[in-house]
Amino acid sequence: MAMVNTEATIVSQYTTVVGALDQMFQEMDLRSNGSLWRWKNSPFEGVGSCKYISKSPSESGLVGPARNTLIELRQQRVKDFPGSSSVSSCPYHRENHGCVLGNLKSPLCISHIDGYDPMAGYDELRDRFGIKSNHLTSDISWILRSILESNDPTQNSQFISEACNGISQMTQHIKRFPILHTDKPTQVAISKI
Repeated sequence: MAMVNTEATIVSQYTTVVGALDQMFQEMDLRSNGSLWRWKNSPFEGVGSCKYISKSPSESGLVGPARNTLIELRQQRVKDFPGSSSVSSCPYHRENHGCVLGNLKSPLCISHIDGYDPMAGYDELRDRFGIKSNHLTSDISWILRSILESNDPTQNSQFISEACNGISQMTQHIKRFPILHTDKPTQVAISKI
C-alpha cells in the first residue's frame, strides 16, 4: 500500500508515540490493581475495559489525513491473529490475549485508564505513582490529536521526540515501583510498520 509522504509521516509518528504509551501502560499494569481484566467474578474478568466496545468506538479519534491508512493497518494486523472473541465485540480483541493492536491502538483505547473513577474520587495512578489520570488522559488525547490532524507532520519532529522522552521518563518512574502481579495477558511481538 503506497502512502503519500504526509500519511506515512503521520503513521510513523503516531505508531511511535502509541507504541511508547502501550509499553508504559504494560509496566503500569504489572504494578497496579485497577486493571479490570483481573477483577475476579466480575463481567470484566479476563476481558478488561474492552468488554463493551465495538469496531466503531474502537476507531474513535482516528481522524485526519492518515485515518484510512491507520484503519487499514489495524485490519491487516488483526489478520495475524485468526479467530474472534466471545467475550468482547471489539474485532481487535482475542480471548486469553487481549488487544492485538499494540502501537495501532486508537486514542480512545490507549488513553483509557481502568483504575480511574472521578465520580468516586478514585485515582490509582495518582495514589500509587503520583500521576494524575485526568491530566495523563487529556495529554495523551492532545498529543495524538496534534499528530493526526497535522497538515505538515515534518514540523513535528521535536514535538514527537519530547513526547516520547516524557513517556520514557514516566515509564522509568513507574518501573521503580514493585511488581504487584506477574499474571498478564500474553504480549504480542508487534512488528514495525
